[in-house]
Amino acid sequence: MRPAVLVTCAAVAALALLCHAPPMAQAEAPHHRSLGLATFLATLAYVTPQILGDAAVASQAAQHTSNWAVIVDTSLFWLNYRHESNALSHYHTAKRLGIPDSNIILMIAHDMACNAKNPYPARVYGDKAHDLNLYDDTVEVDYRGSEVNVENFLRLLIGRHDPASPRSKRLLSDEGSNVFVFLNGHGGDDFVKFQDVQELMGQDLADALQHMHEKGRYNELLLFVESCEAGSMIEKITAPNIVATGSSVKGQSSYSYDNDYLLGMPVSDAFTWRTLKFTERIGPGSKATLPDLFKKMTYDALKSNFTYRTTALRRPLSSMRLTDFLGSATRVAAGAGEAYPLSGRGACGEARAGGGGGGGGGGILSELWSLHATGGI
Repeated sequence: MRPAVLVTCAAVAALALLCHAPPMAQAEAPHHRSLGLATFLATLAYVTPQILGDAAVASQAAQHTSNWAVIVDTSLFWLNYRHESNALSHYHTAKRLGIPDSNIILMIAHDMACNAKNPYPARVYGDKAHDLNLYDDTVEVDYRGSEVNVENFLRLLIGRHDPASPRSKRLLSDEGSNVFVFLNGHGGDDFVKFQDVQELMGQDLADALQHMHEKGRYNELLLFVESCEAGSMIEKITAPNIVATGSSVKGQSSYSYDNDYLLGMPVSDAFTWRTLKFTERIGPGSKATLPDLFKKMTYDALKSNFTYRTTALRRPLSSMRLTDFLGSATRVAAGAGEAYPLSGRGACGEARAGGGGGGGGGGILSELWSLHATGGI
């Protein structure tokens, strides 16, 4: 039922109760009428936001059909080891919570695992205890090295690729997709650096997100920017249904978390570290909300002021779960009467022994059996 209809029904019900109140003495009637009207208006004011909010949440749930993630490390050089580990940490979190590799675009600017300075070849760690190798054989990097540049990042968001670009390099989201974007690197006032020589400007990012909205490339979008002055990158975003966050405000640095003295540098940034400490305690289907995560981003934890902004959300921020973005909502609907149209066929369409369409029929074997039963064979 539409929200407007729900509110109208509530109003009619309240008026009905008011109009069918028991009769009273003539002298008391005006007083009680005005008291009843005030009660009606107060009740309507109370229930309307709840009805609209619940309806918006239900509407969003119906529209949300898939999840995609774009995870970007923009930095070159060994000294930026932590930026790759940040990206890989978010990559593994997205996979653990249900987003398949086919729906994750991972962009890594520099291969730290194979850097000659790495004392642990083919490994990347996100904590100084070296508990988990983030660069294991399950990692699928879609853009690497010089491919990680401003042009390719913007093309990825708006969907304008070279015709020869493979599927693995395309963001194939649609109007039912919740999209998570993690952008990590060095930055400044209104820019994030790519490859140490290019800059992604805040207005370019805002224009790309607006284009995504106009072309129906997302349902809702969650953006994490982790860089110095990250808040300046989200100020110009106007496209609706976006929650954009920055690890620091304009004029502030964004800091690393802790030093690994064996590697000679930090292996994580503070914002990523706090995010991981939160997400490692939740699983698919968790009810933890974005505000729950945001409350953990204190100045004491980050040594900078975390910031976020929202743009014309269709539902309350308090109803947005982290797993709405870092999770899976893929739905598979079977056609009526035939769950798998190719059931009973081999790879090239030939009849397969022991196959059969099952449940409603389809498949070559089912057709042959039908002909046999009717005397056709």
